[in-house]
Amino acid sequence: MKVKLNLFERMRVVDFLPAKGGLEKATIAADIKKKLELSQEEIEKYEVKSEAMANGRIATRWNARGQEEVAFDFSKLEIQMLKDGLDEMNKKNEIPSEVAFLDLCKKVKDLEYKENDSKK
Repeated sequence: MKVKLNLFERMRVVDFLPAKGGLEKATIAADIKKKLELSQEEIEKYEVKSEAMANGRIATRWNARGQEEVAFDFSKLEIQMLKDGLDEMNKKNEIPSEVAFLDLCKKVKDLEYKENDSKK
C-alpha cells in the first residue's frame, strides 16, 4: 500500500519498529528503514541539519520543504510490523502527545494492504 509521509513522519516512523528480534523481524525492520532513508539529494533539498543540544540530545532541523509528502509503498509484512509497533506503544502508554506524531499514528493505524497494491 502506498502512503504519503513528510520528513518528520519518515524520521519518526522508525519509533514503531522493534529494536531487535529474530532474523525475520530484523530483516523487515531494516527494509523499512532503508526505504525511508534520506538520500544526499534530499539532505541538500531539505537543508537537514543535526546539532547537539545542551541536554545531550540531538535536534534535527529542516526547511519548510520538509512538509512535502512523498509516497512510499509498504508490503503486507511491513504494514503489519508498523501496526504491531503502534499497538505495542499504545499498550505501554508510550505515544508522545505531539500533534505531528499523533497524525503519524493515525496514518499507520489506517494502513491496509490490498493484494492488488503490489501490482500498481
